[in-house]
Amino acid sequence: AFSETITDALLDARRSARRVRRFEQARDHPILPTIPETEYLRGFLLEMMPGR
Repeated sequence: AFSETITDALLDARRSARRVRRFEQARDHPILPTIPETEYLRGFLLEMMPGR
């Protein structure tokens, strides 16, 4: 959902960006495959590309 929002905003603004980094939970918060809620996104670092 968050990635789709970023994509929609870039399309609306007629801009392109490159995802440089994905920020997730700290290492002391393990991701358990049987509990999807343990994996969460904190943010993205995007580099805006020149032109479209």
